[in-house]
Amino acid sequence: MSESKRNRVRIKVIHQDPVKIEGKYYRGRIAKFNPKTGYGFVETREGSHIFFYADQIRLEGDQTRKSDIRPGKLVGFDVGWTDRGIRVCKMKIVEEEANP
Repeated sequence: MSESKRNRVRIKVIHQDPVKIEGKYYRGRIAKFNPKTGYGFVETREGSHIFFYADQIRLEGDQTRKSDIRPGKLVGFDVGWTDRGIRVCKMKIVEEEANP
């Protein structure tokens, strides 16, 4: 196993954001996304990165195409836990004005 995999910290809890998007989504930004593979990471307000796979998440709202996912976009997201750790399971791309 590589050294980076051994030292990786697994996220077990997402700190509660006092103001959620639409009252139900955590807030974050798309930190990285590779459209060819569909893999990416959402960065939380605390600076943690949470993995997502575009084909396995449910996109909600007006922007629901895989091509709408781009780094830097503000998103609301919900998470699920797998045997490999925490992952984004639902995502909504939101406009910048929705960020209080």
